[in-house]
Amino acid sequence: MDCNCISAICDIVLATTAVVSAIFAFYQWNKSVKVNSSMANYDIIKDLYSDHLMNLLYEIDRETEFKKVEFGTGREKLVDKLLAKMEHVCWMLNQGIIKEKNNNVLIYWLNRICANKEIQEYLSNVKAEVEKQGHKTPYQNLENRIYKKER
Repeated sequence: MDCNCISAICDIVLATTAVVSAIFAFYQWNKSVKVNSSMANYDIIKDLYSDHLMNLLYEIDRETEFKKVEFGTGREKLVDKLLAKMEHVCWMLNQGIIKEKNNNVLIYWLNRICANKEIQEYLSNVKAEVEKQGHKTPYQNLENRIYKKER
């Protein structure tokens, strides 16, 4: 064998090794993304099922028990906490970080919250209030989901 043949064989082996390494790295990266997404979902669900938020979720789910949210109350803080979490869920959905098909629990609660008329009214009031102050609504992704569903 001459040097050109040995060099060509080495090039083929190196190229094959590089391709296999790249495939393995992509596979590992993909698994890591899925694990991180799963952990994010778990953290949100765990927080949603805390006592205070769970009571609020059940009220929203049973629509008849959910009362209008008044500004400046302790209840408003709880609703804001819930809406901030749902805003984050909407953002993750929009960014493709999580997918609807893999997150039945989150999507169920998100849809129930979005369908609630008192929540919609509260979001409208928040939007009007913050826009008066020259700011954007803190719940833009959530509002987009609500109004997209209504069309």
